[in-house]
Amino acid sequence: MFRGGKAAATFVATADDGNERHSGVEGTPISNSEWTEEGSGLSDSSSREERTTERATGGSEGASGDLQDLVHKAWQMTKAAVESSNIEKLEEAVVFAEKAADACSADPVLRSDALDSLGWARWVMFEETGIREHIERAVQAREEAVKICPPNHSDRPRLLGNLACVLYIRFQTSASIEDVDRCIALEEEILALAEPQNRSLQLNNLASSLIRRFEVTTNPVDLDRCITLQEEALESASPPDRPSGLWGLGGSLHTRFENTANMSDLEKSVAVLQEAVALSESDEDRRESQNSLGISLQTRYHQTRNMADLDQSITLFEAALELCSATHVKRPVYLNNLATSLGDRFRLGKNIADLDRVIALEEESLALTPPTHVFQSSRLCNLASSFDDRFDLNHDINDLEKCVTLYEQALALCPTTHVKRHDYLTSLARSLSKRFEHKRDVADLDRAIKLAQSALESLPPHHPQHSYCLNELSLLQLDHIRESRRNDFNHVCDYSTLRVDDVVHQLRQVADSYHGPSDQRLIGSLRWIDASKEFLQESLSDAYSAMYDILDVITTRGHSLETRYSQLTTDESITDAKTYFTDAVRFAISQNRPHDAVVFLERGRALLLAQVGHCRMPLDEIRGRDPELAAQLESVGRQLDRALASDPTRNSSDSDPIAQSMRLTSEWNALVDRARKLDGCHDFLKPTPFESLQQSASAGP
Repeated sequence: MFRGGKAAATFVATADDGNERHSGVEGTPISNSEWTEEGSGLSDSSSREERTTERATGGSEGASGDLQDLVHKAWQMTKAAVESSNIEKLEEAVVFAEKAADACSADPVLRSDALDSLGWARWVMFEETGIREHIERAVQAREEAVKICPPNHSDRPRLLGNLACVLYIRFQTSASIEDVDRCIALEEEILALAEPQNRSLQLNNLASSLIRRFEVTTNPVDLDRCITLQEEALESASPPDRPSGLWGLGGSLHTRFENTANMSDLEKSVAVLQEAVALSESDEDRRESQNSLGISLQTRYHQTRNMADLDQSITLFEAALELCSATHVKRPVYLNNLATSLGDRFRLGKNIADLDRVIALEEESLALTPPTHVFQSSRLCNLASSFDDRFDLNHDINDLEKCVTLYEQALALCPTTHVKRHDYLTSLARSLSKRFEHKRDVADLDRAIKLAQSALESLPPHHPQHSYCLNELSLLQLDHIRESRRNDFNHVCDYSTLRVDDVVHQLRQVADSYHGPSDQRLIGSLRWIDASKEFLQESLSDAYSAMYDILDVITTRGHSLETRYSQLTTDESITDAKTYFTDAVRFAISQNRPHDAVVFLERGRALLLAQVGHCRMPLDEIRGRDPELAAQLESVGRQLDRALASDPTRNSSDSDPIAQSMRLTSEWNALVDRARKLDGCHDFLKPTPFESLQQSASAGP
């Protein structure tokens, strides 16, 4: 029975982790710059201290020197606590800032400054602990600071910027469209008030908010405007600020590639980030530039399978990690990024040393994550997945037990309404299934089926991950049917009524679904073939035909000859599918269906010859007749592949990612219909009829 790899068990955190396990990396450079504490452009501590001291000595009219000193001390304590990342000092700073704000209740200017410091301390407390209450309190403090500050006061732009900053942080963990809309409104206001020397920073801050809104709404207007603003900001950036502007622009170009599959954006992202690395002088700029370039190179590796890109991404992630202190708040992100690239290399060479290092990196990342942190569950899953990989390699039951335990811990932390809960459920189900295979404890298989059913029931039929969940459930159900035929244990399971034809029908649904990722459709077709050979031969011909249809789509959707070759030779699902080609021909002959045997043989031959460029693929025929239509098929095909392969983790009233996948599917089908109307292309993405093959062969080889 074809089982495939860990095809869709991806775990996405929504803030600083922001990436998919084993298909992307943490800290994906989605936007520009780290948000500075000074949203108004006063981005260094000396500027902030100078401004506060000036207020303390000049002050608001009638303010006492004691109150001014109190507010200034509150800021100094907060600054020292932030620099030390010491929780006890941060707690002391919070208490003192609250007292200072209360003492200044009659002076709105001083009170707003004390509240601003309080918001800063609360924000850093959230980053250190992951406890949501702190970011909520930070927003409350800074909202009041803005509210009570006089409209024309010189400090208003700074307070507006700092409120936008904490709203932005809260948005990263909640994906609330209201928060990012407020950020954009605040940044627009600040940009209008910005002095020329601060304009570059404000452009970048506004760009950051726009790209975060794009992540929720998928409105390309926001992404395009973000890139335009970042390019404008670079034009006026001072030399010290240019590296951060470059790695921000490189990240946004990477994001646009992820959504349009336009390789020119990815190539430009790499070039921009290479310049950022070359220009970076500070440790922070070097670290961020190296990390961002590593991400873009890893993405390019996934497109081209060029090992040089993967090796360079590992080198860059290692360099970035060396520049990150043991207590730095972003160290877990860098650890996981390096682990992801090493994991890619492990899957190519199966070098246990790479996997051992992945596990060590992820264990360190998890150890640095407080139990209450919002990313605790995703990092538990990353580590569980790596133990799962190592069990597959060495069959050490201790690794599998650790895998099960970690997945159980992650699931316990995952709310029932969490958008990624189906991933947690299916991953735990899969590990329990493996333990059943090893220990033959029927309770594990029983529980695995229940978990897989819960995962499937949590998703609507057109969700991109519905096919994956149905695939996994079907595999478990077939395991149960197979085991029940070998050993009569129906009395201890809840699934004695399972019928083979129902499960085969589910696999047919997966293979025929235009709303599922191509790899999951292919896996479904291969499992359908295996199940039909074992239980239900009357559907076997349809299953083989479905496999070929899916392979034609995979090798047609917007891939160059080089990437097509890479896909056919390195993708696990496709490599497994090629072993089924001769079986298809043999089956057709055994059923006395020579016409089908010839068609199957020709379809397999065309796919195999495509590896070395000796066979034109269907899109090549369209390109020769209508280059514009071929380009549209290429573009929409890539976008559709990405939309279907993604697992949307955010929804809003403005955009429905499932509707986006359905829209792209409709566009693709309409383009295919247009292609079939071209002269000589009426069989586009259809098997060549036997009569046409017979006519082609009439003159001999």
